[in-house]
Amino acid sequence: MFTSTHGDCVEPRLIEYAMDIAYSKIEDIQEISYGSAVLAGLYRANCDSCMRIGKKSSYVGCPLLLNLWSYEYLSTLGHPTETFFKHPGSVYKDDVDAPTVGSYWTNSQFKKEKQVGYDSYSQSIDIFRPCWVNWNPYTRDKLQQRAPGGLSSLCTRDRKFWLTKRNLIYDIYVEEYAPQRFMRQFDLEQRVPPPLGNPVPEEIHAWSRRRCEANSGWARKQSMDTYIETWRAASDDDSLWPSDRPYDRKSYKQYMKWYLQTDVVRCHQFVPQQGQSYTVPDSGYRSLEAGASWQHPCLKLRK
Repeated sequence: MFTSTHGDCVEPRLIEYAMDIAYSKIEDIQEISYGSAVLAGLYRANCDSCMRIGKKSSYVGCPLLLNLWSYEYLSTLGHPTETFFKHPGSVYKDDVDAPTVGSYWTNSQFKKEKQVGYDSYSQSIDIFRPCWVNWNPYTRDKLQQRAPGGLSSLCTRDRKFWLTKRNLIYDIYVEEYAPQRFMRQFDLEQRVPPPLGNPVPEEIHAWSRRRCEANSGWARKQSMDTYIETWRAASDDDSLWPSDRPYDRKSYKQYMKWYLQTDVVRCHQFVPQQGQSYTVPDSGYRSLEAGASWQHPCLKLRK
């Protein structure tokens, strides 16, 4: 769940939690929102990875979660071809040991796919169509097909946090959580433009273990205490986005009109032509190394 660049070594601060899960009785295990922590770690990993240019750079966080998410929602993007699904069974020791949604992928056999590189994936993203997105892969019928005996209770234990307005926390990392920008995934009304969330100040989002250990941590501790206290109320009614209206498909065009004016919309290959001048698009990221096939990975429509 929390991979790092230390290979097969475990982060010391995680050992306490691993021992608690391994040796404590179920009723005595600390009830921690691992889902929100894993998501925070994944968000931070995405931020860090898109800025790395070293040949030995690695991707940390929880790559498995991102991989399974893409299989569920992006049906044509690197999606494996299923040949056979073997259900893990319907008799379990308790509801915790029942299968998860991810069990579908770990118990299936797939055709061996031809390995593709970064350029191929970039092109696939460029031609991707909205109709290829599976916005709600977890309907009652689909879940019944996957797990006739029911899903593990852990899959929905943290549902009280799914629509929270609070920022996510993992270790010293604070990440913005913005469900109000993709309410369609919950089959709920999408407001256009989406309401503002709780952006994380740049100086706090830039925290890293290396920098914090080298400097005094008093100010950092005070800031973290503030975010931790706000998380304690993450499931309170006034901390949740409204969920009383269903999604309206008519709002899609309006949403896309707003979205295309504000966000990165496609990978952009920049091929300069001799004798012509160009306005270089602002990618929002550092340029890649000289000699790479393209220098400006993203094109923003706004100035």
